[in-house]
Amino acid sequence: MDLELLDISIPPVFVATGQPIKPDLVDYDSLGLKKEPTFLKGRLIAMRYYQEYDRATKIFSNLAVLEENEYLDNPEGYLELRLRRVTWYLSDGQVGYSKETEKPFTRAEAMKEGVVRRNNIVDYAKADIIAFLGEMQGADLWISLEGPIRYYIQGIVQPLYDAITASAKPYLNNLTPDGTQTIRTHLLNFVTI
Repeated sequence: MDLELLDISIPPVFVATGQPIKPDLVDYDSLGLKKEPTFLKGRLIAMRYYQEYDRATKIFSNLAVLEENEYLDNPEGYLELRLRRVTWYLSDGQVGYSKETEKPFTRAEAMKEGVVRRNNIVDYAKADIIAFLGEMQGADLWISLEGPIRYYIQGIVQPLYDAITASAKPYLNNLTPDGTQTIRTHLLNFVTI
């Protein structure tokens, strides 16, 4: 008597939930996944949610969910629409499910988004400057730009550009660690939206 082997394969499951069921109603932001954000000019363009993060090596693994954002501004520069694509990954690394949404913005919401965006730019620029110059010179520069930064965050950008351009701080003429530009040029490029 021949015994036939049965093909009992286990379907892949979603990394985030451990289930094969479509996860479109699951709040993936509350699953305890490890987040890796990607910003461009102060806007969150991608958020990767991983199952694991190794603190010693600073390496994420087992991508569970990828959230990608595209922003559409009106001719005046205010955000009108955010397009979001959420992709859920299966345990075999394949895409298991994707969903796209649109979020229109009112003028008030767009103005608030602009403040958040410019705050993000300032935070990342400050981190760069401290990495380039060290705590003492980085703090010295930031204190000298404090007033123009407040205006910049509220949407009045020219005073910050002017202050960076006119600053007599000699270390602004130093090259960035990669040697491609001065710190002044790097900072001006960073805060330009």
